[in-house]
Amino acid sequence: MMFKSLCTYGAVLAFSAIQVSAHAAISPALGVSGTAARSDVQRPSDNNPCGRMNVASAIDSSTAVTADASGSFTVEIENFNGGRDGSRQVSMQVDASGTGDNFVDGTVSANGEAAPRGTGTEQITASLPAGTTCSGGASGDLCVVSFTTLGGFGNCVAVQQAGGGGGAAAGATKLAKSLLHLPRLVISGSFWRNSSNAYFGSRTCTDKNGTLESCSTWFRCVTKMVPKISGLSEVDEDIDYVPKGLQHTWYSMDFYTYWTATGQCWIICSETPEDFPQRLMGDLEADGDSLDLMDPLVMHRFLFDRIVHLLDISVRRIRDQARQSSTNMVNV
Repeated sequence: MMFKSLCTYGAVLAFSAIQVSAHAAISPALGVSGTAARSDVQRPSDNNPCGRMNVASAIDSSTAVTADASGSFTVEIENFNGGRDGSRQVSMQVDASGTGDNFVDGTVSANGEAAPRGTGTEQITASLPAGTTCSGGASGDLCVVSFTTLGGFGNCVAVQQAGGGGGAAAGATKLAKSLLHLPRLVISGSFWRNSSNAYFGSRTCTDKNGTLESCSTWFRCVTKMVPKISGLSEVDEDIDYVPKGLQHTWYSMDFYTYWTATGQCWIICSETPEDFPQRLMGDLEADGDSLDLMDPLVMHRFLFDRIVHLLDISVRRIRDQARQSSTNMVNV
């Protein structure tokens, strides 16, 4: 019991020491609303370029600074005491994937003062490496930039490339990027090939106050389709889901959803019948005025209804095939 108490106390002391020695912050800081304060300063390192910040949960809720067409952008640094510990001179690294895992050196063209006599603010101008394509965040156009001062303090900043977020290519990037909010195992080809008939998983991210910031889910449904018998089915859809010449086909349908606290909702449907996404979109548009986009599971009711409808068609068509076979046997 004594040992446990000492360990807890020691953790508090270590945390306090980090807070007291924090001397410079760069705004807009990743995961911070408004201007960064002393308590928002991190200690970037080779293993953790963003310090204690959870990049995956913070990137979409953070204010991003915009880089121009050349990749140049400007941030503001504020020091909380003078000297080298309060240095406003920085180095920078860039992670184009926005995951916080793959940083390379960037360029600082207008730097701050190395050892200021007092406190104050300065503008820092920096550039993304030539040829960088930012692909982070739900928008698919964010980089994460890590700034470190001469004193060893700093934090990360989200940087958005100019012209991001528009056009079909950007929309496809947004959808593809949402997969990066899932565990790496789930988005691997080996998982798809070797997984069982069904799976389900979910992941939530919260801010430092415990407020939900994002929610991802992923699951698989498998159904067998046989050719429809026109005029016999109670659910006589126009589409025959079985290619001509086949007696049946299987649909191993994978679904991925991503929601953020800003009300962004994404659904990716893989290996579904070709009309499934359009019918799902029609369901959503029909109920558009009543959608509560602040509900992290708002899309799931429509998604599950559409899946159940498809499974119902599958069961009824298999039943119809069985009935027809029985009738043919009796007639013989």
